[in-house]
Amino acid sequence: MSVANIPVPDIIDNLSYNEIKTEIKERLNIAFAPNVEFLESDDVLLIVEALAYREMLVRARINAAVKSQFLPTAAGADLDNIVAFYGVERSVGESDEQLRERAFLSLNRFTTAGSERSYIYHALSADARIKEVKATSPAPGEALITYFADFSYLDSEAEDYQEAFEAAKANVQSKIVSALSAKEMRPLTDNVIVDRAQEIVVGLSLEVELLTMSDAARVEAEIRERVAAFVPKIGEDIPISKIHSLAHREGVFRVNAVLAQSIVEPLSIARINLTSLTFKEASL
Repeated sequence: MSVANIPVPDIIDNLSYNEIKTEIKERLNIAFAPNVEFLESDDVLLIVEALAYREMLVRARINAAVKSQFLPTAAGADLDNIVAFYGVERSVGESDEQLRERAFLSLNRFTTAGSERSYIYHALSADARIKEVKATSPAPGEALITYFADFSYLDSEAEDYQEAFEAAKANVQSKIVSALSAKEMRPLTDNVIVDRAQEIVVGLSLEVELLTMSDAARVEAEIRERVAAFVPKIGEDIPISKIHSLAHREGVFRVNAVLAQSIVEPLSIARINLTSLTFKEASL
């Protein structure tokens, strides 16, 4: 179960300006029938539209207030107040999405048995750069904690990039080890091993057919941005259908995609390298 899969509460109102406008007109018809006509040139219609718009704003504000009270929908300072109930505090640089998932996992931290979710929660809480954690047991008495951390803030073009990368990786890993070695957290019988998920660079070649070649520059920028932002989970394969969905933008007729590989090992994480992106006009 994930916080992302929790349905939106029924109390959240689905707003429709036209429905609200129709309701107001019906109420006026009942109150003043048969003397009300809603002609486009009639000032009464302007009043109805103003009332409908005002009511929609009020309902939207109520929706926002309700959403601020639920973990899956609260955001910003509202979310900080919600997670405080769970004894969780936002880490520096932690996004709302990360904080929601960590607060949801926090209920497992009270276990004394070293459960999978307990290890995941404590590892994620060690540093906001940690985006995903997977806990497995390769042998009795061993807990293998595999993590993926985002170091994209480092300048890959800098001369000391590799040194900075290794230092950042060591810093994150030491924080995880420290968090999982606390007496109140780690069972005495567990030997905790922490390792970074092995990154597998997967080459991707795209041939995109456009309805009109004048869209090429825009589509190329959108595709590159979406592919760069796509982050599979640890051990998650890359379905070709996902690649097609990333490349299908407005103005795209067909996408031909070739992945160097699509199967990823259980404790590895794929990173897509867009090696080729070409365009041609679709033959309709």
